[in-house]
Amino acid sequence: MRRLALLVSLFLTVSLLAEDLPCDCQGRVAALVSRIEANYVSYALGVKTAAKKAAWRKHVAAARAKAAKTSEDECVFTARELTDWFHDGHLFALEAPDVTPEQAAKLAAEAEVIPKSESDIRAYLNANARKLDPLEGLWYSNEGYRVGIIRDPKPGRRDFVAVFLTEGVKD
Repeated sequence: MRRLALLVSLFLTVSLLAEDLPCDCQGRVAALVSRIEANYVSYALGVKTAAKKAAWRKHVAAARAKAAKTSEDECVFTARELTDWFHDGHLFALEAPDVTPEQAAKLAAEAEVIPKSESDIRAYLNANARKLDPLEGLWYSNEGYRVGIIRDPKPGRRDFVAVFLTEGVKD
C-alpha cells in the first residue's frame, strides 16, 4: 500500500502560524529560532558542542540577515532554509502565504509517495533495532494519526522521512 511520505510529521514540528507571529519576516524568523531552541528535540540532542553551537549561531545570523530583506510573501522560504540546517524532514516551517503557481509547484514537488506499509516500517525497525536514531519509530499523535519515522531510503537528500500509516489522511 502506498502512503504519503511527508517532509513533516504533525507532532514533531515547529510551525509558523500567522496569527501567532509578527507580520514581518524578521519577527517570524526570530520566533522560529526561539521555538526550535526551546522545543525541538534534535536541537537539544544535536547542538551540544561548542562547534555545533557556533555553526548554528552562524546559520541563524545568516537567516536573520536574509529575513531583513525578505518580503512577507517570501518569508516561508527563508524559514525553510533555516530549518533545512537540521536535515530532518520532521522539522518544518508552515505558513499559508499567497504564493505564485510556480512557488506552489516547487513546494508540492518536495512531497513524494513512498510505498511503505506499517509492516514494512516494523520490519525496518526490527532489522535495525541496534542502530536506530531516537527519532526513528512508530509515533502516535493525540489526533489519532500513526506515523512511521525512518531514515530516508535515498541517501544524501535528508536524514529521515515520515510515512503516514493512518487511513484517511488527506494529501
